[in-house]
Amino acid sequence: MEETPIAFLKVIGRATAREAPGFAQAIEGMQSRGVCQFIVDLSECLTMDSTFSGKLVFFALADLPPQLSTENGRRFVLVRPNAAVIDLLDTLYVIEFFTITHADAREALPTGEVREQPATAVEKSAINECCLDAHRVLSQLHPKNAEKFKDVVRFLEEDLASKVSSAIQTAVGIKA
Repeated sequence: MEETPIAFLKVIGRATAREAPGFAQAIEGMQSRGVCQFIVDLSECLTMDSTFSGKLVFFALADLPPQLSTENGRRFVLVRPNAAVIDLLDTLYVIEFFTITHADAREALPTGEVREQPATAVEKSAINECCLDAHRVLSQLHPKNAEKFKDVVRFLEEDLASKVSSAIQTAVGIKA
């Protein structure tokens, strides 16, 4: 069986909409280098919101490699999440897409290079797009999520559409 490239990430502090785009960029960058399984240490993650969890689910489900399955292990292993994070994942009906472990993170560490990924400034529009993507995924996964997030999705869709319309008008010189 082919060995699956693994990455280790550690989330410190709050895992919210503000941090989700940078987290998504880091995952996408690692995926482009062949990484397809992730160990995410949440032992120092204080709280997680629906946007961050929605992005986690998006990546957990996207293009699952054949060697990863329910029987062989999940794409994302969440290490030592606190009760609030577990409760959030459970109430969003997505906990089943992750392997949860409360073992010491060092036991799950792959060998290899360690690099810190500093947070980068992200534009508000990128945060809104990330929020919209995350809440669409959550809404598609369970009818209760669709009901819970319908107003959020509608607001973000309208907000992003109005910004695109304004940008087009500005680009072609139309004055409001």
